[in-house]
Amino acid sequence: MIADKRLKLIKSENGMNYYLFQPSLFSLYYNDKGFRHEEEPPHRFSLSHKLHMMWYLLSVRGGYSILYLEKDGEMISYIVFVKANNRIIRNCEKNDYYTIFLWTYPEHRGKGIATLMSRAMLQDLQLNYKHFYKTINKDNVSSIRVAEKCGFSVESECVKTKLLHTIQRVPNGTQLLYSYSAK
Repeated sequence: MIADKRLKLIKSENGMNYYLFQPSLFSLYYNDKGFRHEEEPPHRFSLSHKLHMMWYLLSVRGGYSILYLEKDGEMISYIVFVKANNRIIRNCEKNDYYTIFLWTYPEHRGKGIATLMSRAMLQDLQLNYKHFYKTINKDNVSSIRVAEKCGFSVESECVKTKLLHTIQRVPNGTQLLYSYSAK
């Protein structure tokens, strides 16, 4: 278990701890022991990615949140999500959320971690949402399988604009827009 007041323990289960982190302009991610930055996606450290994350902080009420999964003192996965608005997804509703991305370290893939993280985000954070959205590249079979296993269904095809990552529903899009409806 990690002792840090910036991390809020959500639950402990099967030797793993789920933490919620609220970023700020000075701390876009939780950066401390347990992170192996050399194995994270390279885009995460690019200037354009940092600007996108700052845009999410400044343009969306409440900014974005990160759910981390820790096992044996090491972060093994995280999922970044935001309360959606029309700047992110056209024609979304007031209490909708959007998953920006999910990352699991390579040696922990294929063990159901992405499914655990998605279910924790949907069920354990007690968010008052109507829909949760995520975009998935059409050829990303493993992410599609996780989404469908967690109850997401394809709503439409879409494209994500390069500059602000606005999601637009279009026929013949490059990605699939998945949605999960609150029960």
